Amino acid sequence: MTFEEFKEFYKKFGRCPNDIGDRKNSLNERQLITRYDKYLKGLQKKRDSLSKNNIDEEWDFLKKEVFKRDGGSCRLLAFLEAENSINIVEELRNNAGHLFYIIDHAHIIRRSISPKLKYDPKNVILLNRYSHGNLDQYRHPITGSSISAEEVENWWRFLVGEKNYNELKEQSVNG
Repeated sequence: MTFEEFKEFYKKFGRCPNDIGDRKNSLNERQLITRYDKYLKGLQKKRDSLSKNNIDEEWDFLKKEVFKRDGGSCRLLAFLEAENSINIVEELRNNAGHLFYIIDHAHIIRRSISPKLKYDPKNVILLNRYSHGNLDQYRHPITGSSISAEEVENWWRFLVGEKNYNELKEQSVNG
């Protein structure tokens, strides 16, 4: 993407292609150039990670297994739809924008807290990118409002079940 295309994207959508959510304040030309440079560096980093020398076969295998297990769809959305929470699903879709349709492999116990659980399939679920990013940043997975660490933990408990969450937490401390 050229800088001109990057600027057009920004003008059209009110955010940069590498932004997680919509921007509250507009960017000036210099800030756009900085964001474009960051965008290009991110693309290069992705290209580098895909090179043969950096392929993490264990992670690739885990992602395929989790994708099969979770049926290829966001676990939060599946729960909301099972509860027939149509209004909440619509709110999530409106808040998330295009991130609603991107599915991430989300670690329940962060890799930084327990690297040994990185490849544990019980520690990974599928989530839409908006909800995943929000939980990682201590925000409500549907509304995006700030929440406490305890509330984030409660969301993970809801998504994976009390028993599974407690087992993962125990493994992260003792394992």
